[in-house]
Amino acid sequence: MKLEENGIAHFGLREYGDFWKEIFIHPRDAFGVLIQIAEFHPDDWIHDSLRFRNGEKWAVHKIEDGCMIDIANPGGGKIRIELNRDEIRKLVSDLDQV
Repeated sequence: MKLEENGIAHFGLREYGDFWKEIFIHPRDAFGVLIQIAEFHPDDWIHDSLRFRNGEKWAVHKIEDGCMIDIANPGGGKIRIELNRDEIRKLVSDLDQV
């Protein structure tokens, strides 16, 4: 386990089947903050409207002055940004340079 490999004290390892695993780092070992690390399937916990289907990673929606882009968040759900026409052109130009 990475925590042990790096000498980080932890407690409370629990596994609830295949859908949830958690472990904690005590505040005395984390600058006064209790840290919970959880492993789960994000799509099991979010509303259908926030999920992408079929492995999609983004969706583009036209709006009056430009577009909205929904981007899949690795932790589940979506991130939405709005771009005006100048920002769209700049994004396309930046992507062409990659």
